[in-house]
Amino acid sequence: MVWASVATGTEETIGVIVWPIFIFLLLQGDYFKVGALSSFTVGATVLLQYMFGHYLDKMGKKHQMLKAGSILYALGWIVKIFVLTAFHVFIVGLYHKIAKVMTDTSYDAIFYDLAADQGHYVDEFTVLSEMAMQVGRLVALVSVAVLVTFINLN
Repeated sequence: MVWASVATGTEETIGVIVWPIFIFLLLQGDYFKVGALSSFTVGATVLLQYMFGHYLDKMGKKHQMLKAGSILYALGWIVKIFVLTAFHVFIVGLYHKIAKVMTDTSYDAIFYDLAADQGHYVDEFTVLSEMAMQVGRLVALVSVAVLVTFINLN
């Protein structure tokens, strides 16, 4: 669980810091396009999160959804390499958010089940997971800082 939390923290940092900067540069600083694309993607994500959460509660196929979502989500990062236009940003961003919703919803459900199984150690389990996420974020920030000093973000 610790390694999963480290990886989650690392991935979230890249998705929250590096990807938006890349989109901003790709769209040549057009705030309206960046905002419109982000707003629509977030709105679709909220709706999908509700739908997938409802599905998981009814069906209980958390592990199958996590496996499928992880594969689709990893493919989304690979596809993001080839993004060139605002339309690509929208399509790939929406696809990636759908895969992230699948992955995150099932991951969170499994995490809470594991935390509930810890009995009176639930707080320690949760704190350890959060600490691991912070380590992952730190690793990502340091790695990006080192890479950006030697490699152009474009």
